[in-house]
Amino acid sequence: MRKLVILALVAFVCLNIKATSAALSCYVCRSKKASDCDITKADPTTCPDGYPYCIAFVGVNSSNETIYFRNCFSGDCDVERKSEPNVELKQCNACQKPMCNDDAFESGLPAKL
Repeated sequence: MRKLVILALVAFVCLNIKATSAALSCYVCRSKKASDCDITKADPTTCPDGYPYCIAFVGVNSSNETIYFRNCFSGDCDVERKSEPNVELKQCNACQKPMCNDDAFESGLPAKL
């Protein structure tokens, strides 16, 4: 029961991460250029301690433009992000600090949380 409550809290934090930029210490890349979030250039040494998982997404914004995502999350949160709408999930083995500017996408998470 206690484990279930903890999982529910983790899910709540992950689903509400857009509303609270300090909810999770992680790096996020969102850009209209695929090269900004290129998973083949990932370097595990630049991923924050405790956040070794990387997930790359391809999705669309409200203007129907293709947006590329890269996220470093803890193990519980990377699972929750899979349910994000309009997003195709792709996995990779490492993360790097993103080099994306905030105006590369319309809304959502900043380049660095």
